[in-house]
Amino acid sequence: MRILTNKTKTMTQKTSLLKYVMSLMLVMLGFGLQAQTPTYDMYITNQSQVDSKTYQFDVYLLRTGSNVLNMAGVQFGLGIDTSITNGGTLSISIVSNSSELVSSQVPQTVVIGNAYNTINGVVYRYINQAVQGATGPSNGTSTIISATKTGCTSPGTRVGTYRLVNTRDFRSASSAKHIFNLTAGSQRTATAVTCYVSGVNVTAVGTIYNYNTVGTCDQNLSLNGCAVSAGVSTNAVVCYGQSTGSATVTLSGLGTSSTGTYKLDGGASVS
Repeated sequence: MRILTNKTKTMTQKTSLLKYVMSLMLVMLGFGLQAQTPTYDMYITNQSQVDSKTYQFDVYLLRTGSNVLNMAGVQFGLGIDTSITNGGTLSISIVSNSSELVSSQVPQTVVIGNAYNTINGVVYRYINQAVQGATGPSNGTSTIISATKTGCTSPGTRVGTYRLVNTRDFRSASSAKHIFNLTAGSQRTATAVTCYVSGVNVTAVGTIYNYNTVGTCDQNLSLNGCAVSAGVSTNAVVCYGQSTGSATVTLSGLGTSSTGTYKLDGGASVS
């Protein structure tokens, strides 16, 4: 019985030592992966209004730091101020051939959640995007995110251009006030970027730029704001003192369909 007890004791000690060594190796591996984890910035930029009911923007990823960002997948929930709808119904799509990701990771579908969330007095709904993940860290199935930032025009790699269409004109002088969602909730995706580090899929560490973040590229574009320009053409009088001349003023841009008044040389207002 004593010999059996000693053997059991020895086996227990070996097992404990093995567990300790394995735990130590896992901790060291974790520290190693953490040291190699890539970092990134995520931007909204290049916002434009196509017409009174259509607005579009780009989503970009920029690698920061020295570690290569071999992207495994990216997802985001992007808030839009619901007041822009002006009583209309929104739909979202991805502009064809706008993504700079490798073909296996190009966005396929994007949806707008129906849940409403109020943040700092703004009522939001969320655009939810999950990009198709890569099948592995090689063979061209994953995207190497660029570390080159050309101002706010091209800050890194473009995930895609997103087009938001409303069934009514956007509310005058409203804006989307985009914010990224960081915590998963009802019909809102948590924003995250995953990448391969030594063949292991890990979550990258990122800085997210909302419309009101210092250093943002988001112009928080004013939709259907006053952006009228004028062009003038003239015909000279035939002879001095005659009223045979003319001047034509042509207005263009957002707001030209609205009624208004004008004055000539500071005179009375004319409808």
